[in-house]
Amino acid sequence: GNHGVFMANTSNNTTYRNNDSYRNYNSNFSAHTGSHTNVTVENNRAIEDSMILFNLDGAVIQNNVFTATATTSARVYLGGGNSAITVDGNTFNGVRSPAIAIFDPGFGYGANSNVTVTDNTINASVVTLTLTDIGLIDLRDTTGTNVVSGNTITIQSGTLGVNSVRGITLRGAMG
Repeated sequence: GNHGVFMANTSNNTTYRNNDSYRNYNSNFSAHTGSHTNVTVENNRAIEDSMILFNLDGAVIQNNVFTATATTSARVYLGGGNSAITVDGNTFNGVRSPAIAIFDPGFGYGANSNVTVTDNTINASVVTLTLTDIGLIDLRDTTGTNVVSGNTITIQSGTLGVNSVRGITLRGAMG
């Protein structure tokens, strides 16, 4: 299918917990249209899947395991309009693109703000990365207080398949 779970319109106090997903075309969990408050996404396993999130206010994404990817999209993508978000204790294995990307691609949701990215484990190989210039944790044009701390990033060596790879990338205006 396109999305394992797609939240449209509005939601409050939503929990997505203890699920397994495999190769959903767009994502295993997605929030787009409308505002979504107090969202918890935890203890899920996603193989070749991602989370695509817009308009979250007060969300925790924790203790999930992401394995590999068939696409160039991030495993956890905060696409704009998100505020007071914690991404903590997740494991990303065999990623071929950013594990965590936080930026508004111009869809009109606005900047992300007050994002905390802590204690995640990211395992990647330069041989399998698909983008030409990659940050495994990629923050762009955020506002408020944003924290990236305590993450473990392991990049296995080999013949570099990309122009450059960085563990953490900060771009544009940062609040």
